[in-house]
Amino acid sequence: MLIIKIWRLPKMQEKELHELHKNLITAAQGVTESSGDENREVTCIFPWDDVPFELDGEIVIEVIFLNMLEYTGSMEGRLIDALKTVLREKFPEAHIDYVACPFRPSYGKDRNLSQ
Repeated sequence: MLIIKIWRLPKMQEKELHELHKNLITAAQGVTESSGDENREVTCIFPWDDVPFELDGEIVIEVIFLNMLEYTGSMEGRLIDALKTVLREKFPEAHIDYVACPFRPSYGKDRNLSQ
């Protein structure tokens, strides 16, 4: 599974947000399918952010790979490029940064913190 979070988007109409979501999912699936993984599940969310886009015009892409063994550095680069292309079409003046990180199984497990 691949999780994509897009932070610091400017205010948009719901219809525009749905279109952007569809385009980002399509771009991500195109990269994973070209890597031989047609069944890769892709989730894309737009977390609410207190920092207004207008402050500095920056959008941040966060990508979480749930199984790093299946991803290569070149695939990560192609994925980020594809996502940036979609965002640049919609927001040509934005500065786009990204962070890609692996998911560690301990992140998703309940743990007894007193141990």
